[in-house]
Amino acid sequence: MGDDTNTGQLSEVDQVVKQMADRAEENQPTTYNKLVDGALALGMTGMKPVKRFPSSEVGARRIAELRDAIKAFKSGDSAEHPTKGETTMKTSVKRKPAVKKTAKGKTAKTATRREIKSDNARANRPGILGEFKTFPGSFRDKLLTKLSSPLGKKNSYEDVLKAVFGNKSDDNRSKLGQLIGWFEFQIGRDKLSYTITREGRGDEATVTLTKGKGK
Repeated sequence: MGDDTNTGQLSEVDQVVKQMADRAEENQPTTYNKLVDGALALGMTGMKPVKRFPSSEVGARRIAELRDAIKAFKSGDSAEHPTKGETTMKTSVKRKPAVKKTAKGKTAKTATRREIKSDNARANRPGILGEFKTFPGSFRDKLLTKLSSPLGKKNSYEDVLKAVFGNKSDDNRSKLGQLIGWFEFQIGRDKLSYTITREGRGDEATVTLTKGKGK
């Protein structure tokens, strides 16, 4: 950003650019807090309004992450797709037992054998896969396997895209952001002792899963 050669002050163009940047940074907490209100209205937990961000870069990242988490929450388990030859059923984030009427017109809560089998298949898996209750062969399952092998490893987005989807198309990059956002939400909701860290942008982007709560 250049100075006026005579006065040492910012040029008129540079002043306008600085003012626009300042306004954008000031609006980030407002944008984030509106997303928080919407998330809480949906029933999500684990996020709070903010007064300001340390920097515009942090603000942009936090806003993008919360948007991804909201998208993942709205879609429930719809982001999970079994591998070819397997079948699964859609489940909501907060699934309630099915309700059917008895012969006498009364209602009774029932859970199908398939639902019970599916839940047990998720919860009874060993280690971190059981903690996050991912469905075997799903995109979430592949993502968690990649990020936890080993924990603490900084993974490039390209390596993760290849492990989860097989290619790094823009569409899959967007899906990956939603999957990571879901895990971030799940960690907060279920109070899991893990932290996901996203750094960089574009080809420089990385994602890391570590044990323990971040600072």
